[in-house]
Amino acid sequence: MSSDNGIYILETPKGDGKEYRVAHLQAVENYLWHVCSKHGFDLHFGNDGRPGCDECRSGECDHVECHIENAREMWGDCKVFTNQDDALKFALDLANQVEWTEYGICSIIIPKEF
Repeated sequence: MSSDNGIYILETPKGDGKEYRVAHLQAVENYLWHVCSKHGFDLHFGNDGRPGCDECRSGECDHVECHIENAREMWGDCKVFTNQDDALKFALDLANQVEWTEYGICSIIIPKEF
C-alpha cells in the first residue's frame, strides 16, 4: 500500500448506462484489497514478523464484490455523473484545486453497480 495520490474517476454500470464518480484519493490501490474478516484492517502475510492467518484471506484479490465494497467507502460521498465528459470536466477542475498529484487523472472500472 502507498500514499500515492491522484484524481480518480470510478466507472460502474447502472442499468443500461454507466455512472462516474470523481475523487482525489491516496493509496487508491486499496480498493483491490480484501480485509481480514477476523482481524479487520490488520493485514498480515506471514512475512511481516507475524504468522499468516489461516482463518481468512487478506491481501490483493480479484473479487469484484470486494472491489466494489472498498470503492463504496472510497468514493461514497462523491457526486455522481452519468456522462463521462461531465465527470472528466469535474476531474480537471478538481485537479486544478490540488497542489500536486503523482498520477494525475486516472480511470478505474469496476463491472459492478455501485
